[in-house]
Amino acid sequence: MQLKEEFRSYEALRREHDSQIIQIAMESGLRIAPDQWSSLLYGDTNHKSHMQSIIDKVSAIMISHLSHCHFDWQTCIIVTSTILLTV
Repeated sequence: MQLKEEFRSYEALRREHDSQIIQIAMESGLRIAPDQWSSLLYGDTNHKSHMQSIIDKVSAIMISHLSHCHFDWQTCIIVTSTILLTV
């Protein structure tokens, strides 16, 4: 088993890691500011703009998924995932 080619650099893997953590939190209803995400994931606020970029992207994805739901909001469950490994 090995990482997909697109995730073999640290930067790409870290970006995907951060995105998935933020996405899971947002889908669970947590709203955390970019500077707080930066502190939680990196121990400083130097990555605030990167966190904002991820939040914007995840928000757009969530809105896109919600616009495709054709049933009541209580039963609209959004599940998204990205496979990081190949066999």
